[in-house]
Amino acid sequence: MNYNGTKEDLRIIKTKRALVETFGKMMKEEPFEKLTVNDLCTRAGIRRATFYKHFKDKNDFLVFLIKEDRKSFQDKKWRGKSSSIKEYIISYVSNLTDNLYNNASFVENIISSSIKHLLIESIIAQNYEDTLEIFKKA
Repeated sequence: MNYNGTKEDLRIIKTKRALVETFGKMMKEEPFEKLTVNDLCTRAGIRRATFYKHFKDKNDFLVFLIKEDRKSFQDKKWRGKSSSIKEYIISYVSNLTDNLYNNASFVENIISSSIKHLLIESIIAQNYEDTLEIFKKA
């Protein structure tokens, strides 16, 4: 399922998976601002037009990754647990911290980036928006 509740085509799922895996590898090699959509697409084996069909730019793709991380947390680790907002936030922050620790080179590339403030603000803003949605549902 995607964010508007419709089921995604298997080709779209495979395309996004290839982009995510390739992006992760590339972020271990170079800072975010040096990563280009063209290089990402070439290494992932997809056309640039396909990338732009799903994402506005690489910043939009980063927001997608943040949303996917939260969705994965909710689907795999949170499902069926207590509905306490406090417990949810503590659990999610712990999960996020673990993910950051386990992807140290990704974090190092963000921190060494000349646009780190924009990247960090984007991550924080998206997590804030997603957390507000959780509060609204509780």
